[in-house]
Amino acid sequence: MTKRRLSFQSILMAYWLTISAVYYLYVSLTITTQQITLHALLYANPLFTLGILFTSIMMLQAGTLYFVAKCSQSKDGLLGKYLIVLLFQQMMTANLIGAGLIYFYRKQLNNHDENATRTEKGLAYLSSTISIGLSVLVLLLLNRA
Repeated sequence: MTKRRLSFQSILMAYWLTISAVYYLYVSLTITTQQITLHALLYANPLFTLGILFTSIMMLQAGTLYFVAKCSQSKDGLLGKYLIVLLFQQMMTANLIGAGLIYFYRKQLNNHDENATRTEKGLAYLSSTISIGLSVLVLLLLNRA
């Protein structure tokens, strides 16, 4: 019998999507129990807005990671570079579980040559820029409050 390797990509994406789904369920239950609109809830408590922004960033990263992982499987290629950016972003936002999963996922990858297309690189770099930019914005807003 062969030993099956643990896929950290699947665990990481499931973690991000589960956290997002649970948070949106929490927001929905809060709206229902308090009998207010989403706009009124977000206006009354800005931390709900920041939570929605964080979960949106996680969903963007999960989608981009899925796409990049289909195109690249190398530690030195596009996937490895994208995972380094994700590791930095997760540590910056204090998501230590996500950072740990990214670290182990990158460690699991092999080294080999590959050539990513301009479209693949552009999508990965654009997603990285948006993720880091929005994370810095959220941290500045939290620091201001």
